[in-house]
Amino acid sequence: MKKALFYILFIVLAGCGNQQQNETESGKQEIPKEKEIKKVDAVVSDDSTMTVRENYVIFFWPDSKEIEEMQANNPEDVYNEIVADLTWYPGIAGEVLDTLNIKHTICDSKFLVLVKSDKTEIKLIRKEAGGNMVLFHVDKEPIISYANLFDEQEAKEYFDIK
Repeated sequence: MKKALFYILFIVLAGCGNQQQNETESGKQEIPKEKEIKKVDAVVSDDSTMTVRENYVIFFWPDSKEIEEMQANNPEDVYNEIVADLTWYPGIAGEVLDTLNIKHTICDSKFLVLVKSDKTEIKLIRKEAGGNMVLFHVDKEPIISYANLFDEQEAKEYFDIK
């Protein structure tokens, strides 16, 4: 059951983030080139870098190659437990963030660039960030933590929600 849930979630997330179709003047749809940059609100990403320019919570997610490696290097029950943790904790945190009207997204890019209101940039390497969740407010230093340690009160205070 967990394995099926993971595959469904992975397909939905991968489909939403990786393939975007545009209609041409002739009405046909074309898939953008791999290096084309996709923009959603204040989040811009390409194959290797995601750039965030608004208040967001970003959950780090392994890329498809890393997922394949985890599956190949772990027994099925261990792999299923890893996947369950990868999806469960961000999912619970995401539900709370939705109730607080705090935007959130996932990042499987190699780099995450956070652009503050004064135009300074903070560049993080996903694998070396020291956590799997980043709270980012454009007027503050980011908080890097783990989704399993998500605290609603901390998020409210960080994002100045009363």
